[in-house]
Amino acid sequence: MQPIPGCVPYGEVINGPVPIVNGSFSFVNGAGTYSGEGVFDTATSAHGTLTFNNWYAGSCNGYYTGSIVWTASHA
Repeated sequence: MQPIPGCVPYGEVINGPVPIVNGSFSFVNGAGTYSGEGVFDTATSAHGTLTFNNWYAGSCNGYYTGSIVWTASHA
């Protein structure tokens, strides 16, 4: 499946905590339709990838397969 044009999945909540080992973390949902990984660059910033595998994006009324690169920081 290809990503849904113009549609970005959002609003997923990952029930945690997710273990952090050597500054890295990862998770997979129970159905295997999405997963993620990340690395803490500093105490207040991280980056990683979310990967979707035929994940139902209700807000887009369709399925999504693809990856999204993310970054986060806190001042």
